[in-house]
Amino acid sequence: MHFNPFSVFCTKSLVMELLDNKDNNTLAAVVLEMFDDRWQRMQTLHPPGSFQRALLDNEMQAAAETAGQDVPVLFGDLSDEELDAVLQEVAAATLQDVRSASGWARIGFDVVNCFSTLLSSPKPYSSELGVSDASTVLRIAASILLLVSTPIAILRNFLVLAMEAPFSSTAGLLLLGLLIPALLLPASFTESAAVADPRAYSSYRLFDAGWLVFLILPVMALWRVQLRGILTERDSHMARCIADACARHGGPQKVVFAVVGTLHMAGISKKLECTEADMS
Repeated sequence: MHFNPFSVFCTKSLVMELLDNKDNNTLAAVVLEMFDDRWQRMQTLHPPGSFQRALLDNEMQAAAETAGQDVPVLFGDLSDEELDAVLQEVAAATLQDVRSASGWARIGFDVVNCFSTLLSSPKPYSSELGVSDASTVLRIAASILLLVSTPIAILRNFLVLAMEAPFSSTAGLLLLGLLIPALLLPASFTESAAVADPRAYSSYRLFDAGWLVFLILPVMALWRVQLRGILTERDSHMARCIADACARHGGPQKVVFAVVGTLHMAGISKKLECTEADMS
């Protein structure tokens, strides 16, 4: 998740380490999960050195500021207009699919396929880049620090998405995606209470059926729109941008450093591996 304090620290450290590698695998370019208009808004809403910048510390600005003026900073994400168009297309297809059993099968397939990609682990390249490779203990410690910092990241994401929502329907959809778990939590407590009370068993069965029809299925449909529109389509676009940056700025002893969200890493890695296989 973006805006995680430990993730920001790691981003700065990796960029600095690559900058220090003057003779071996030096930093050639930085690719951000960003597009020009949003970057300009970010620079305006929380500019470097401001209180807002400290409050909403993030990996994107951290990487760009640490890289400095001599390293090209490239944007690899879809624009608001492009992403909104993708979401509208996926949403229209989803609204059509919810009308039939075969359509729900397609929705289920897309959700399962996206989750299988998310759960796959991208290949680690740290040793190939010449940067330090953490031991198992350090990896576990890093995972714990990321987890501990997650509440701060969630709060920051809420704030930033609320700021971005007037400019992008995608930000509004992501904000909704974060709010849904909070809305589901009271319902889960209600379900637990119904199970604990034997006298309410019949009511619980009715609640269980209503849960499936009126909550789970719409959430699946929303997930399909989010996963395909916000993740899968963007993964493909960002992979192409990263490959293009490598072609233009990469080469022997040169590294193109891409800053993307955790949920994009597996999908982008797969796309880049396919691109590399096609070129070989």
